Amino acid sequence: MECPNCRLTSPESAIRCDCGYNFQTLDSKPLPRMWVGFVLSAVILGFEFIVPIGSGQGAPRPDPGFVFLIIVLPSWIYWLWCVHRYHDILTSVPGCHHPISPGQAVGRHLIPFYSLYWVFKWPADVASFVNWRTQSSRMQGWIPGLMVLGGFLMRAVDASIGMALVFASGVYISRQIRNALAAPPVPASAMAHPGPPSSLGLS
Repeated sequence: MECPNCRLTSPESAIRCDCGYNFQTLDSKPLPRMWVGFVLSAVILGFEFIVPIGSGQGAPRPDPGFVFLIIVLPSWIYWLWCVHRYHDILTSVPGCHHPISPGQAVGRHLIPFYSLYWVFKWPADVASFVNWRTQSSRMQGWIPGLMVLGGFLMRAVDASIGMALVFASGVYISRQIRNALAAPPVPASAMAHPGPPSSLGLS
């Protein structure tokens, strides 16, 4: 059958086209929009400038916990939604046996200490999909992992820069997935890591 979204021909048994279009529900799941994350980062930056200016000497300053709840926390929630969407798309690609479910991708971010490993693990599996789909070593999983970890650590210094760095990693991931979905389909038997394996398991 031909996809009305990208015109790619898929098998009659296919549930979803490689571009994300669902033949059963007649809809598609687009990649996350990273501009939303950058807007949230800009809001955080604006609040960082406005609060000191608006709080004169003797004026009450807002509680940091309250600031976190209304500004920083929504940014992280949106990022986790982006992670969920990435894996939702990959688990729907015909012929791809993606090992991580959307729920696992999000939930394991919440495990103390393990999350430091997880921010490298799931991008590595996304890279495996991209490299399989393009039959090349196009994506390196450690790059977005390092950016996310750096953004998390930078948050302690400047939350706006930290979140911008996190969403910059999303730009990289989205571009790689988009290029992979546009590549010619490969048989399921070709599901293997192209190129030499990384000694860190982050290929």
